Amino acid sequence: MIRNKFPNVIIFDDLLNKTEFKNMNYNLVKCYLFASCTKYISVQGGANNLISYFAKKIIIYHKFGFEAQTNIYNVRSKLQSEFEDFSITHTNNYNNLLKIIKETF
Repeated sequence: MIRNKFPNVIIFDDLLNKTEFKNMNYNLVKCYLFASCTKYISVQGGANNLISYFAKKIIIYHKFGFEAQTNIYNVRSKLQSEFEDFSITHTNNYNNLLKIIKETF
């Protein structure tokens, strides 16, 4: 469905099938990809935890769940900011997400 609407988007499974990644497992390819990127947009969940080790700035689209209610994004941002110029921005509103992306990137 994504490929039909956005033919230039690279889907993660496409990377797994490339020759240069044939000797890497799923997680290693994911780390390689994250280390190669400069702009990060993620959804809530475990993926953004791993991304935060590579990112300077990360935007998270958070629809529902405990993370926003427990203020975990602000705690993570404060902890990591001691080591680098790191920030987490999160929103549960799609229109606000697009606005944040345009302003940040």
